[in-house]
Amino acid sequence: NGGNTSYCSYGIYCDDLTINTENEDVPLTVGSGEAQYCYGIYFENLYMNSGYAKITANTVVTAQYKALHGDIEVKKVESNYGSANANLNKQNVEELIELSSDEKNAIANGKKIYVFVEVNDINNSVSTEDKELVKIKLEDGSVVGMYLDINLFKQIEGKNKYKVEETNGKIKISFEIPESLRSSNRKFYIIRIHGTEVTKIIPTIDGNTLTFETDRFSTYALVYTDIVEETKTDVIQATSNSKTSNNPILYISIIVLSIIGIIGVGLYIKKRKFN
Repeated sequence: NGGNTSYCSYGIYCDDLTINTENEDVPLTVGSGEAQYCYGIYFENLYMNSGYAKITANTVVTAQYKALHGDIEVKKVESNYGSANANLNKQNVEELIELSSDEKNAIANGKKIYVFVEVNDINNSVSTEDKELVKIKLEDGSVVGMYLDINLFKQIEGKNKYKVEETNGKIKISFEIPESLRSSNRKFYIIRIHGTEVTKIIPTIDGNTLTFETDRFSTYALVYTDIVEETKTDVIQATSNSKTSNNPILYISIIVLSIIGIIGVGLYIKKRKFN
């Protein structure tokens, strides 16, 4: 009712009584851990200033309260690969990630829910099965640069982290390309293994930062292809061959001249024999 005073009439069952403060409903608790019964009024989750108050019909009850306000916090964490950025914020987390009843209750009781992405180098631990699945989408001439375990977690403050397998929409993930894999004539793409599902993902590259979108979190292969630059000689030769093959008159002329040359040589040899 806008203050810290609540009114209950005789015979009314007051379950989870709340007091409104700053436009927020704030749940209250019983100081002794037990509900208060008095003259047919049942007060549950109510904390009295005095610890116990004799409740009579139409009694005005003054309750002690503490405004509770939890939050969702997106944080950046370091792993054995480094850190990654994700376009997550407090506004879109609830749309993209399902929060359990426990997590919602934690927020209602003033706890934080942490959301974060972890990227780990698993070159030495990736399974043989995942390596075989990657080959399904591997292009000719491409090389697997490294295997990564990219995971999304949510965590109630003070509790263990919980892995999010899939989200309700795509999330942008960005991380640095390892220095050992950088090259000016190199094209990158990603192969994602999620269970037995194999997906090829084309990222965007800005300097040494690779960005891609995903809604599934599991094993990823960072793959590259080296682009071979043509030399001037190769271009001239290719152009010459192209012109020859695309000009039938020139091609026929070359054949005719070759035949005439062969006949001329034959006649010359024959003439010398008679002489």
